This record gives sequence, structure tokens and C-alpha cells, in this order.
Amino acid sequence: MMNLKSTKKNIKGKQKNLGTVYSEYNTLSVAKLKMFKRNFVLYSVTLWMLLLIIVCLLMQHSMLPQIKLTVVYGKSMAEITRRKKLEYYLNETKPVNFEKFDNHFGNPDGCYIIPNIVHFIRFTSEPISYTDMICYLAALKNQKPDLLLIHHDGTANFSGKYWETIENNPEFDDVIELRYMEKPHEIFGRTIDKSWGEEYVNDIARLLILMEYGGFFLDKDVYLVRALDNFRRYEFVVGMNGRHIDNRVLIAHKTARLLPLWLGVYNADINQHERFLNSIVRPTELINSHLEMVHIVKHDLKMEKGHDIFTINVCWKEWCDWPYVLYVNYSNQLERWNFIKNKMNKSDMIWNFPEYNNIDESNVVLYNNAFRDMALHIHNPTRFTLLSYCYKYY
Repeated sequence: MMNLKSTKKNIKGKQKNLGTVYSEYNTLSVAKLKMFKRNFVLYSVTLWMLLLIIVCLLMQHSMLPQIKLTVVYGKSMAEITRRKKLEYYLNETKPVNFEKFDNHFGNPDGCYIIPNIVHFIRFTSEPISYTDMICYLAALKNQKPDLLLIHHDGTANFSGKYWETIENNPEFDDVIELRYMEKPHEIFGRTIDKSWGEEYVNDIARLLILMEYGGFFLDKDVYLVRALDNFRRYEFVVGMNGRHIDNRVLIAHKTARLLPLWLGVYNADINQHERFLNSIVRPTELINSHLEMVHIVKHDLKMEKGHDIFTINVCWKEWCDWPYVLYVNYSNQLERWNFIKNKMNKSDMIWNFPEYNNIDESNVVLYNNAFRDMALHIHNPTRFTLLSYCYKYY
């Protein structure tokens, strides 16, 4: 009996020991689980903070826009998208019969017939300037085109910080396309003399471009204030500047009847002294004799106020209410300023603060004129150190 009792006590003691061990094991497991959860949350928060810091550093150094889209067979998705748009506009757009078309009221059903393509020409090796960038960005942001084509002859210099600002913007990655175009060297079998100037070549090239694609042609100095969609219902649209047409903005369908007739104007005897005659006067006479083929805009496409855009201490706030386009001819303004500086005291601070021959994103805020507001409205740099300029100029 004693052995049986002692055996039972031993069993009970072992059971108590096992229960104690089991409870201690549970307590230890719960503690480890709590520690694991706490460490997991801590590690997760730390990892997300590190990722956030890396993203901020990439954005600060403008590395994110350079990340390319998914590549398919060596081409980015953006490039494939641009190619598909071009193929559609070149090959699949339905031809329009303009024989009895009313250019006074436009397409009777109100639908657009002119493609939303913006064209620029760049037959120069000069790098993209600050004003060039502003005009390109204004067309991209305000018109929101399906495509923006920059036609070049292979000599154009698409490099530098201003071109990178345009190219590395992911918003326009599938919109901007560089299109090679051989510079016109002859017209109707006659060689174009180099002495006639680049303007003469550009006048011919813009007609050839519109005959191939259609859309909006803009000179590189044209600042688009707002979209030109209201004119996409017509066959051909041109603005009037006084008694003559203004060819700095042309809007046309690629099969517009006036385009080949306008190109035929250059079949006349031309020389370097007749550019205004062939590019402005004769096309004006042609349009006046074929008013049924064109929609003339007498006021809304006029690009005046060029003087007020750059005049210092003349804050022309009404620029944003201007109908459609403004002409930012910065080179002409430089000639005017240089003429005035030669007549005045060159030590006058107004001509040295800031430097008139170098408007860029770093000093444009110091100009008290309309161009400053126009430029910052389109492209406002995120980093600007005013103290460095105060030290420089004072």
C-alpha cells in the first residue's frame, strides 16, 4: 500500500511539474510572439522610411523621369504608342471631300476634322534655348496634342538642360516625336539659294509638312495661351495681321485645297529680295481670290503686344486673357535693348540687373514684365536661391 501511495504522489508531482513547464512554455511563446510582432512593425516602418528617402532623393536629382517604360522588343511603350498614332494619322484617316465645304461655319456636325498634331521646325544646330523650351511646353500643356512633331534635318542639337526638361517629362513621353525631314533645297526644279535665308526654307517646309500630316504649325517663337481646338472644324485656318496674312500659325487638314495652290506661289521667279512678296503678299492675294477655301481669323490669331511682353516694369497682366497666341521673339527684343543701351548710360543698373542677354530659369523671376509671368506659368523651377543673386548684383 505504501508503494502504491508513493507511486501516486510521484505521478501527481510529475503532473504538476509538466503543468508548470507547459505554462512556462506558453508564457515564453506569447512573449516571443509579441516580440516578433513588435520587431516586424519596427522593421516594416524602417523599410518604408528608407524607400521614401530614396524616392525623395531620386526626385530631387531628377532621376525618376529618366526611368523608361516597359521595353517590348527593344522599343519603349511610349515609342510604340507614338508610332501607332502616326500610322493612324498618315494611313487610316478618312479623306474629306472639301468641294462644297463651308469654311465660314465649319463642319456642320461640329466634329473635328483637323488632327490634334502640333508641328515645329528646327533646321539649326543651335541648342534649345530657354524661350524655345517655354514655347514647346506651352504648346504641350495648353493644346494637349496627340502628337508634337519636331521636324529636323539631322543637324539639330537636341541636348542640354532645356531639352532634357522637355524630354524627361513623363507626361509627354508618348507625345513628342523627332521626325527627320530633308531640308528643301529646290522648289519646282529650281535650286533654293542659301543667301535667301532659313526663313525662306521654313516657309516652304511648313506647307509640305501640313500637306503630309495636317494639324497645327507653329513658329518656334509662338507662345500658345490656350488650345486651338475651336479651329479644328475648318478646312484651312489662317490669321490676318493688318492687310496681310500671318503664316506663323497655320491650321489645316492635309488635303486642304489651298495648300497646293499656296505652294504653287513659289513657282514664280524669286530671289532673296522677294521673300516678303512670295511668303506674305502673294499668299494674301491667293487667299482673297479663294475665300471659300479658307477660314480667316482677323483678330484672335493676331500676335501683337510683343513689346509689352518684354518691357521692364510693364506688368501686362492681361496676357492670360489674350485669345490664343503670343509672339515671343526674344532675338528682336535683344536688338532693341542693345540699340537703347547704346543711347543710354551703360552703367545704369536697369541694364545690368539682371543681365538682358541671358534670360533663363534662374533669373527670370527678377524680370518685372509679362514674359516672367508667362514663363513661370508654364515652367516654375522648384529651387531658386535669391540670396546668391542679391550678392551678385548688389
